[in-house]
Amino acid sequence: FVPRGGRLGLGATGAPPPTNNKKHIKPGESREAPAEMVLAQGPEGKSRNVRSLDEKLVKKEAPGAREGKNMKVVEGRHRGLTGRVLRIVKEEGRSDRALIELASSGETITVRCSELADIDASNASGENRDAGGAGAGEKRKREKRVEPAWLQGNTRVRIVSKSFEGGRLYLKKGVVVDVLTPRECVVEINDSGEVLSGVPQRVLETALPKRGGRVAVVLGPKKGQRGKLLDKKGEAASVQLSEDFTVQNFTLDQIAEYVGDEED
Repeated sequence: FVPRGGRLGLGATGAPPPTNNKKHIKPGESREAPAEMVLAQGPEGKSRNVRSLDEKLVKKEAPGAREGKNMKVVEGRHRGLTGRVLRIVKEEGRSDRALIELASSGETITVRCSELADIDASNASGENRDAGGAGAGEKRKREKRVEPAWLQGNTRVRIVSKSFEGGRLYLKKGVVVDVLTPRECVVEINDSGEVLSGVPQRVLETALPKRGGRVAVVLGPKKGQRGKLLDKKGEAASVQLSEDFTVQNFTLDQIAEYVGDEED
């Protein structure tokens, strides 16, 4: 009589004894998979396949955002731009964000890490997405309504076109020093003092001061009045008008920072 093992029913057989499949590591070996070796990236961060005679291979970078890595923005308002990751910001309850220094203008932006992709990986998917949506994009352009004119002298603006001046001024701030036509102006760039003539309104957006700063109303029934920015939440702002000291609410595109003299 051979007794059954503990907790085994009639006819059951016990599990086979464990086997040790652990590989014995020899001196100089590692359990980790060998790193994939590739050619160093080109000047624009693109992969290369032609190797010079004495060029050495380097370890392929792991996918995902990390400090010092050149990446491409594939989603959101900055889509299509490339830059270097300066810092990864982690906050409890929020998705990870990356601080990016743009290659085109040197400006610093903050995007979600999920909106970034390795430059090589983003090229193929981006080409397919752009080709498929070209027709729809043209249709949306034709259907787009005419934007009301809002340009005013001595107001601060921001360049938001990624193609204007080759992208070198993307997100740069400037001051409207002269209005040539209702939708065309002269802008002096803050950082460099460069003066650009014939800047179309469509490449600009209004820029706002900090709380307590002076603003001019550029759109709506109160257009032309000035005041003080009291608060800003989301897409709305509270302004105390200088004319009658009433507090009015505006959308962010209805006001801009005013940098002229009070008497102007």
